[in-house]
Amino acid sequence: MTPRTPQRRYRVADTTDLTRRLHAAGMTRQQLADYLGVHEHEIDLEELPDLPVRLWLDLARRLDLHPADIIVGADDVFDRLRTAPRAQPEAGADPRTDTDARTVVCALAHSDQPLSPEDLAVALDWDYHRTHNALHHAEEHPDRRGAFVVRRIPPAHYTLTPRLDLLTTAQQSRLSGEHGNVRTQRDPLTHDEAETLLHLARTRQVHPQRQAQFRALLDAGYIERLPDGAYWLTEDVAYSLRVGPDPDGPTPNTPRATSSGTTPY
Repeated sequence: MTPRTPQRRYRVADTTDLTRRLHAAGMTRQQLADYLGVHEHEIDLEELPDLPVRLWLDLARRLDLHPADIIVGADDVFDRLRTAPRAQPEAGADPRTDTDARTVVCALAHSDQPLSPEDLAVALDWDYHRTHNALHHAEEHPDRRGAFVVRRIPPAHYTLTPRLDLLTTAQQSRLSGEHGNVRTQRDPLTHDEAETLLHLARTRQVHPQRQAQFRALLDAGYIERLPDGAYWLTEDVAYSLRVGPDPDGPTPNTPRATSSGTTPY
C-alpha cells in the first residue's frame, strides 16, 4: 500500500502585520466576519488558509496585499508562470472600459456615501451591464486608479478609499494620530487644548504648562504666528471664541503671546 502523502499545511504569514492592515483599512472584527461569512467569535487569523481560495484572494484585494503576504508558502504558486497563451481580447470588446472605470471612480469620489451598481447606473445614465463592467474593471486594476481604490461594502455597495499599500505602517500610524503626532481641525479639542486656546485668548500668553498642546494647535492651524513673531488665534478660531472685534480683543498696540509666553520678540 502506497503511503499517504501528508497534506501540506499553510499558515498565515504574520498575524500582527495582518491585524495592523485590518485596522488601517477601518475593518472591524464584525465586518471581517461578515466578509468571511462566519460569526465574529469564530474568526481565527491562524486558520485563514483553511478558507476557500476565493475568500482569501478577496481579502488580499481588500487589504491591498499580495495573497502570498497572507499565506506562507503561496509564493511558489503565484510566482509560477502561466504556460498557456493568454486569451486575446474578444473581437468587438468595448474600448471605453478604462474610461468608464475612471468615470465610476470619479462618481464614487463625489458621493458622500457608498453606492450600489443600480445607484451608479441611474446617476451616470448607463445601463446596468456597462456599470457592472466598469466597476469590475476598476476593482481588477487598482494600479490605474492612482492613490485610491474601489472598495466593495457588503453586500453590494461600493465606495472609494485610499490605498493601503503606498504608505508604510509607521506613516499610517502617524497620520491616523495613533501616537499623537498629527493634529487636524477635524479632531475634537481635548480639555488641555481648549484650555490652551482660552488662555491665549484671555492673557495673550502661551500657557506655560501646555507647550506640547500649543505646538500641536499651531501646526493644525488653530494658532498663527504673526509677522512680528507673536502668536495669536487664527481668524476663524478667534471668531468662534468671540475674540477679536470686542474691546478685549487684540489691537496693534496690545502685546501678544510669543514663544516665551510673555512678550513679543
